[in-house]
Amino acid sequence: MRALRWWLDSVHGLRSHVGIYRAMLHAVRHIPCEQWPAPFRQQLRDQERMIGNCVLHVLLVHPLGSGRFL
Repeated sequence: MRALRWWLDSVHGLRSHVGIYRAMLHAVRHIPCEQWPAPFRQQLRDQERMIGNCVLHVLLVHPLGSGRFL
């Protein structure tokens, strides 16, 4: 049961980061990419990295029943 909870936590994190990423893109949809502020671009890249990290945790690191790092 513990492994299932950890896996579901990873899925929840993935959904959260994808939601943040989509909201960020939605907020600047009317501004050309070249005019985005540097801190915004950095935060967008950070979100992309977090999404990738969560995908790895869901698919590879914490597959259902894996025991999460054990």
